[in-house]
Amino acid sequence: MTQIVSIEIGNITTNIKSDKVEDVITFESRVSEAEDQHLLDKSREFFEMDNKTYMTEMGTYENNIYKYEKTNFRHLLHYGISKVADSGNIKLITSIPANQFNSFTQEMKNTIMSNNKISVKIGEGETKNITIEEVSILPEGYSIFKTTPKQYLVEGAKTVIIDIGGGTTELIVFDENGRFLYGDSINTGLLKLFDLIQLDMQAKSKKLISIEDVRKFTDGKLKVIGLNNYNYNEIVNNFGNDLLNLIFGKLPYIMQCNVIVVGGGSIKLKEIILQKINHALFNTDITSLCDSNYKVAVAKWRK
Repeated sequence: MTQIVSIEIGNITTNIKSDKVEDVITFESRVSEAEDQHLLDKSREFFEMDNKTYMTEMGTYENNIYKYEKTNFRHLLHYGISKVADSGNIKLITSIPANQFNSFTQEMKNTIMSNNKISVKIGEGETKNITIEEVSILPEGYSIFKTTPKQYLVEGAKTVIIDIGGGTTELIVFDENGRFLYGDSINTGLLKLFDLIQLDMQAKSKKLISIEDVRKFTDGKLKVIGLNNYNYNEIVNNFGNDLLNLIFGKLPYIMQCNVIVVGGGSIKLKEIILQKINHALFNTDITSLCDSNYKVAVAKWRK
């Protein structure tokens, strides 16, 4: 039986799921070619492809609104698939920003299928040889709406998905009958917020911190000496209000719609969004899009 794999390659994180794993696997969307000294670090995961050795979650975030044009796209795609699939054939599902769906879906599909032969060795494991035999691409947020229990939504109203990602904020609109209408995009997301926090840290404390470490700091995963009392709430509030103004400008009728907020920004901006859109629903699980896409794929290919 052909394996089904769902992958979401974002500017900050990549999520991957298949019928071989129970839960979605998440890793940072950073890949760097390994040098000799890096190979001594047994805490990191290494993988081999194209006769080179790479390490995960090292290097910098690559912010590109056309995800399939990222220089590390193929590395993240092939490594991710190899983590959750056995050698053999797979059917792949992923998504594209909704405002790119009509114009660039085929281009993204061509990029994936032109490199559909995968040969990756992870760690000390065996080399996996995998072929992508088919790929399905959905508008981002489509599967979130389709898998949201309808008792949480007002029947007969339009629905807006707000997906606050790393590089962009996606707006996906469905009509009162649940049909996809269109998507729009705002060119700001969590990486802009992290950039603002980084600048403020440097101005107030002379601490030189990378964007990657700012993310860890705001997630509570990194301690920075000298910043024990540092507070960035005002930056988050100002960023959230600016983003909401842009959203209201794009969707002046949003208060008449069901609203579902997803993506990494749904966690950090929840309070400020609820002040303006008090009926908004939140899905703060960053793996939910990948998981929802997987469910759609199973329904499509396991008939």
